Formats: sequence, structure tokens, C-alpha cells
Amino acid sequence: MSRRHTTTDQTEPLLRVTDLRTRFHTDDGVVRAVDGVSFDITAGETVCLVGESGSGKTVTAESITRLVECPPGEISGRIEFRGEDLTAASEDRLRSLRGAEIAHVFQNPQDALNPVHTVGWQVAEVVQIHESVSRRAARKRAIDLLDRVDIPDPAATADAYPHELSGGMKQRVLVAVALAGEPDLLIADEPTTALDVTIQAQILDLIADLQAEFDMAVLFVTHDLGVVARVADRVVVLYAGKVMERAPVDRLFDAPAHPYSRALLACLPGRGESNGAIPGDLPDVTDPPPGCRFASRCPFAVEDCHEGDHPPLAPVAEGADVEAGATVGDPPAGSAPLAASSAERSAETARSAPPDAGPDREHVAACIFHGEDYDAAQLDREVAWSAAEDDHGE
Repeated sequence: MSRRHTTTDQTEPLLRVTDLRTRFHTDDGVVRAVDGVSFDITAGETVCLVGESGSGKTVTAESITRLVECPPGEISGRIEFRGEDLTAASEDRLRSLRGAEIAHVFQNPQDALNPVHTVGWQVAEVVQIHESVSRRAARKRAIDLLDRVDIPDPAATADAYPHELSGGMKQRVLVAVALAGEPDLLIADEPTTALDVTIQAQILDLIADLQAEFDMAVLFVTHDLGVVARVADRVVVLYAGKVMERAPVDRLFDAPAHPYSRALLACLPGRGESNGAIPGDLPDVTDPPPGCRFASRCPFAVEDCHEGDHPPLAPVAEGADVEAGATVGDPPAGSAPLAASSAERSAETARSAPPDAGPDREHVAACIFHGEDYDAAQLDREVAWSAAEDDHGE
């Protein structure tokens, strides 16, 4: 398959999401599902959105191509794909982008595939939507795509209906559908959910192989940190519609800078003292509490954490002790200040670098955890970072 799309300037992100807010107007109030999310994806890299169920991962992913039904949804902020603002794009323009340049692999293949059409017809339909080819040529292309995603006997499978295939085969068909338009960005929303571990590994390997072959960027939505460790280049940690931390994957696992990131990692076998869940519940997104969204569940929270606005993101200071939580930028109003040496480094770094200086810079929601009176490494030793087995944590 040949690339039809314009080559992306490697110095600019393929996708830039800035202050994305997606709200739903309901009888119970306005649901702030995504509340100020920002991140970039460059060509060929994999960025993972991670967080508990209800954190806003799927809504963020579906807001990019405006798959969210509006109304009742309402999307604001800026979503730039190759510099084009998709929030201002017409529906015709979005239809031309969906599948051709930005493709989705959805969470539940049984629901995503049409039960009354053969899988080959569904792949061929996407080919015909985006290319002027005959039905016969589209079918041949569909069989080639089914073969490319390692479906055995693709010609025979093309005539099968979704209910005749296993979960893993249906997920492969969805990947073939996504590849039909030769996209530059693949958005994979929990593509391994409900699959056994062997099939999960095969699907992840398949996506990685196809990404390398076609130089695709991948936005990977998951709650599984094991998957994150396997596929991610960079990670965006979401909680209650807010970004808690953005970091390269190795930095996140080696030295997470936000208490929520640390709590998530403690849920991994071998990282915490037990394998339960984070105590407490997500806040009500129709009436979010003041201060840090995670404060009610955070073992380090003090009174100041429950006041004011949610802390803004700030880059981690260069040369600072990440495990001690030093950050660039101002702490939230009313919180303890950064240590003097860290604050001096922060001011110098802030003057010499843009607010979001490249994909290798870690960002974290400025937090009382990083104040001069709080030593993250010491607090980690004092707090049981186990995923507490709590009746409220699901």
C-alpha cells in the first residue's frame, strides 16, 4: 500500500490537542467528561491515555474526530491535525478525514461490526468510500487487508459474518477496516479488552508491526499498565477528566511524579503490597470538588489540596530529583512553595524553554506533594503504596 497523504513535518506534531473540554448536558446537570486535556502526538510514535474507568479516556479519543454526538455533547478547545483545527472543520471535511487519515479501532468488535454484512463487505466498503475503485477491486483489497492482519484463509473469511468469528478474529477485522484508508493516525480504544492474554499479545504485536510498516502514529487508550509498558513511547495520565501527568514511559514507571500515577502503579503485581484498588471513588463530574481532583483519595492531601482550582501542569525541572517531585512553575495557590533551590532552577528553566518544550519533558499537575515541607521519597516510605482492598475502590 502506498501513502497518499501529505508528509508531516517532523518538527511539528501530527496531532496537537490543546485545552480540550467535552461536556454533556443531561437532566442531572453538565457532565464535565473531559476538562482541559492537552497533549501532542508526533508521526510514528505511540502515546497512551491511561487512567481508571471514568477518567475521560474514551471521550477524549472520540472527541478528536468529533464522534461525540453534539448535542447533548459540547466540544471546545483546539484539536489540530497537521495544523488544521478539527473543532472548526465541517462535517464533510470530518467524513473525509475519518478512516482515511485518522482511523479508530473500537473497544467492542461485536458492537463495532455490522452483524448483517460479511466482514469482507465491511472492509471493502471502507476502501470504496475513500478510493474510486470497482467493487471487485475493493473486494480484492479487502482480502489483501485481511491477509495482512494475519487472518487465516482470508478469501473464505471475507464471506463470513461477525458472529462466525472469534473475538480475536473480529478485532483483527477491525484493524483491517482501520487500515483500509491508510491512516496516518490510528486511535485504538482498549483493543485488547475481553481477549485472553495470548490473543492480547498477538493484537499488540500486530498493531506494532503495522505501525512500523506504515509509519503511523498511535493513540492507545487503556487502563492496563502492562499494555502501557509494552507499547507506549509517552503516557498521559488522566483522572476525572484532568491530566495528572505527562511523561516518557520509562520515566513514568521509574519515577512517577504525581501521587495518582504512583497509586496506579501500586496496583501492578509486584509494585504494591497487595493487588486491590485505590481506595475511594472518582469525584462527581457534574459537580467536581474544588482543588485537586484526586485530593479526596490522596494519602498526601492536606487542607490546601481541597481549595482553589485544580493545579495546572508544570514541567519537571531539568536536573531536579524527580523522585523528590521537583517541578517547574508555580505551585497551586495556597500550597507550600517549592524548595528554594528547585524554585531557582524552575525560574531559569521557565525563562529558557517554552511551556511545553518537547516530547521528552515530563509534566505534572503542580501539587502540595512537591512543596518544600514534603519529601516525596520519604513520604513513599511512610505511606503504604499498596492498592488497598477497599469496598469503594472499583
